[in-house]
Amino acid sequence: KFMRPLALVKQISKMDHKTMFSNVTDLLTVHTEFHGHIKKQMASTTGRKLSEPFMLSIPKMSIYGQFCCDVPKAMEVLTTLMAKKETATILENAKRDSAPNRFSLKDLLNVPMQRVLKYPLLLKELIKHTAADHRDHPKLMNAKAAVDNLAEVINKTKSDHDTLMGMIAGLTGYSGAPLQQYAPFVKDGDIVYKDCKSSKKDEKKLR
Repeated sequence: KFMRPLALVKQISKMDHKTMFSNVTDLLTVHTEFHGHIKKQMASTTGRKLSEPFMLSIPKMSIYGQFCCDVPKAMEVLTTLMAKKETATILENAKRDSAPNRFSLKDLLNVPMQRVLKYPLLLKELIKHTAADHRDHPKLMNAKAAVDNLAEVINKTKSDHDTLMGMIAGLTGYSGAPLQQYAPFVKDGDIVYKDCKSSKKDEKKLR
């Protein structure tokens, strides 16, 4: 309701459009498959195995990490566009045309992370209401462990991204390849340096 119509609007640059929607198309593909797996199990009359949709889809959900990293910048772009009368009107019209829900794009950009954070609670309830001797019970336990690990992967991806962005923001005099092309940076200790622009000769410490 938003992504395709806004791609045709000349007042919104391709770069801003890409920033706002990040890897939403990939998320849609993963969740369309996930929904299909769930529907298949719910249609079964010989015993449902609800662990299966999770175990098939959770490995692909690591792309949430990239989306999580991109959301703050997407919100910045959206705020800038909303501050301009012309683009604000375009976004409001897109919201109006998204009936019957009519959520704002800002609200919708928060939905993917809210969704993935509910999976541990959902699996916890499924385990609670599944008999211990049911053949899917141990597999549901495995799915719960997998989704907990997914949360850790997403958090690690976001942490690495924030570290990298912090380094880039404070970088001066660097003319090499973009730091994003390198492996994740890991803190190995404090760095002591002298500020060449300062009249003081005090050593400073980066933490």
